[in-house]
Amino acid sequence: MIIFLSLLFFYNSTALPQDGKYLSHSFSPTCAESSHSYDVRHYRLDIQLPMNSGAMNACAKISVISRIPLLDTFSLHFANLVCDSVKQGDEQLFFTSNGGYLWLTLASPLPQGESTTIAIYYHRSSSQPNLGLYFYPRGGNTRHNICYSVTEPSDSRYWFPCFDEPWDKAEAGCQINITVPDSFTACANGKLDSIVHDSINHTKTYFWTHHYPIAPYLICFAASRYATFKHWFRYSPTDSMVVQYFIWPEDSSAAQNSFANMIDMIQFFSQSNRYGLYPFIADKYGMVAVYPFQWGGMEHQTMT
Repeated sequence: MIIFLSLLFFYNSTALPQDGKYLSHSFSPTCAESSHSYDVRHYRLDIQLPMNSGAMNACAKISVISRIPLLDTFSLHFANLVCDSVKQGDEQLFFTSNGGYLWLTLASPLPQGESTTIAIYYHRSSSQPNLGLYFYPRGGNTRHNICYSVTEPSDSRYWFPCFDEPWDKAEAGCQINITVPDSFTACANGKLDSIVHDSINHTKTYFWTHHYPIAPYLICFAASRYATFKHWFRYSPTDSMVVQYFIWPEDSSAAQNSFANMIDMIQFFSQSNRYGLYPFIADKYGMVAVYPFQWGGMEHQTMT
């Protein structure tokens, strides 16, 4: 009798849609964008890594569109980082940082449907724990100093300011520019546009651009003393996509063997009766080896 009454109370206190499936009131469907005052269109990240610690100096340029009549203030997820200044064009903006958020006040209210770009200058101290951004010095099985990001599902806030929800995509993609000492290599989402060598400061800057909509947790980078090699996926008689690999030099021979079937695998899954053509065909597919890493792999967009 007790069980029967409990079940009766349970079913009377829940909603049953027409198809008869249980739907809790607390999970009634709501469009995620409907309660959001702005929409992120693009992230540009300019990052400087010393590669001898987990410190970082950076600038995030974030393009947003107002979704309300007059957007005057808004917040971004921002944790374990220090904001140095914020600019909108040439104007310095008022900001506060607390509780895992960065609150910004625009120079003037932004009408609905109009866009602006905010530049956020910030840094991360070497004393911060490995979360979102990971740094490991050389030692033991870690053959070289290494710095990389892993943020699924909502740890991007620990290395750049963002609207850190896995369902929110920057529709215009992202650009990631990484400056490292010139003995290191840095990789990220998208295509490598250029490498600029600063012979005075002994650094290299790697300019990566990704042209597809992307959620914050799929934005990534890795930097270490990498060797690289590439294959080509030929998806038509006249077109091909680069497939790039980043591994420690000591592992180069083993990697050539481990990745030997990669093109055949992409070809197999790209067939129309399976998943169809690789969805980021205008950019690349990449694989980067990081260590230590306890989760097996991470499906960052265009860079596993």
